Amino acid sequence: MDLKNRLIGLLKNKLFVLFLVFAVLSLVVVFAGNVIFKQGDLTVEGRLGVATANPQRALHVVDVMRLEPRATAPTTPSSGDIYIDTGNPTTNPDSLCFYNGAAWIVISGPAGSCA
Repeated sequence: MDLKNRLIGLLKNKLFVLFLVFAVLSLVVVFAGNVIFKQGDLTVEGRLGVATANPQRALHVVDVMRLEPRATAPTTPSSGDIYIDTGNPTTNPDSLCFYNGAAWIVISGPAGSCA
């Protein structure tokens, strides 16, 4: 059997194709260093480590974490949510806001600047 026919035979094998796709995706992640999800949700059972192989909490981030500032509070908050409120950039600096289950409170920044 020549090489071309061997390759065609391998590509017809679903398990081999699945392995090949996994291997290519693994190489992309290893060499690119970034994983980007275009749509949908990412669900992780256990702990998720960012820049660590040994996460100590549900989410363990080594280095700086960025929250993108927003001009308004989330419309359907849940207890424990946090965000950066841009407020009025000319008169108030950004505020770190925390939802305690009943109201947004300022963790850091001008009083009354959250929602």
